[in-house]
Amino acid sequence: MSIESQFGAVTLDAEEAAALASLARELIGYRPGSLDPEFAKILSGDLPRSLRAALSSLLEERVLGVVVRGVDIDAARLGPTPLGWSDGTAADRSALGSAQLMLAAGWLGDVFGWASQQNGALVHDICPQPGREYDQIGAGSEAELEWHTEESFHPYKCDYLGLLTLRNPGQAATTIGHVPPDTLPDWVRRELARPVFCFLPDDAHVAEAAASESVAGMISDPVPVPVLYGGPDGPYLQVDPAYMYVLADDEPARRALAHLTDRIDASLVDLPAGPGSIVFLDNYRVVHGRRPFVPRYDGTDRWLKRVNVTRNLRASRSMRTSAVSRIIT
Repeated sequence: MSIESQFGAVTLDAEEAAALASLARELIGYRPGSLDPEFAKILSGDLPRSLRAALSSLLEERVLGVVVRGVDIDAARLGPTPLGWSDGTAADRSALGSAQLMLAAGWLGDVFGWASQQNGALVHDICPQPGREYDQIGAGSEAELEWHTEESFHPYKCDYLGLLTLRNPGQAATTIGHVPPDTLPDWVRRELARPVFCFLPDDAHVAEAAASESVAGMISDPVPVPVLYGGPDGPYLQVDPAYMYVLADDEPARRALAHLTDRIDASLVDLPAGPGSIVFLDNYRVVHGRRPFVPRYDGTDRWLKRVNVTRNLRASRSMRTSAVSRIIT
């Protein structure tokens, strides 16, 4: 079965797109200058039924991801693609898109952020940054972003990753890959279920690690964990070849990881994304990456919005400053 056939898809008609945009404007107006994720969860109950149905299929693990098309991003207001996430005007110019992404995410769970990433923002800007062209982070461009599960290094990584495309002139595709665990040889599954794999924070977190005690500790002293976890039947996956290693002298585990890597490489497909499309990925079951592209830095480059969604915000309470905080420190 192809990966694409295991994705849900919905294309909003004009009435549905207008209804979603109207909810987004209500969210924007509720607390000017910032988007309230709790109010977004309340408003998500009024999302178009077709969108709620597609997202619910992801919650029930009947699909690996969901693609939503036809989202109004108010392209006339976007202005130039920023040269980095710290552009102070980008959030206001792209607020309609960010609000719609947060509303859809609210149906799936709780949006959260990282103290060590984009200054704790809940909605991230993903755009090419000068000087980072070959880095293995969202700000890279000319190097292929190797496939991975998001934030594999962290025990409270997201259940779902949401991406909204605002602009993508070269149609640089998101890559997705999936290998059903029950198709792996028994010896591979046994080895990958052993806690002998160490994950490191990616360079985007490392750059701001001073803002996070937990991330700083994971850089200096990573705790070995399994690649397959959650039970013997239908286990979940965490893997990030660019930022992981096997404990020394464990050749069986190393061979099992190589087998998995080869299988995922063979499964990889492109998921083209045009303006006004949202994709939510099950971060426990699929990997994702990005094809390389050449940035122009002229205001027309690829520009995405990203959110992290958890189904259990309480689990990370020890790493948040309060019960109402959405930022993992």
